[in-house]
Amino acid sequence: MGRKRPATAATFFAPVFRLSEGGDKPGFPAHIPSMGQYFEVVEVTSDDLLRGLPKKQLWVAAAPPEQAIALVLAAVPEGWTAVLTDDQLEPDQVELLNLTPGDVRELTR
Repeated sequence: MGRKRPATAATFFAPVFRLSEGGDKPGFPAHIPSMGQYFEVVEVTSDDLLRGLPKKQLWVAAAPPEQAIALVLAAVPEGWTAVLTDDQLEPDQVELLNLTPGDVRELTR
């Protein structure tokens, strides 16, 4: 992985989390305007340990960097952390994901 930008708070066919379909985290609008054609890869770290290490996951968010982390954190258990990666998806990968602005999907399972 490339350099990560810290923040607090597999497969391409994993379920998509859409806020407009009733995410379970309060305080997030069902529609977030002006997300454009951004696809940010986010590394998520769990707060529970497996063999003494936290579990890590990769997610993609169809949102600009400043909104991607909040969207991913809304889809994972409370207490987990997320950082943006410098990873980029190839155009054919983006097409397979079929995400609309504001969607997030776990890439690793």
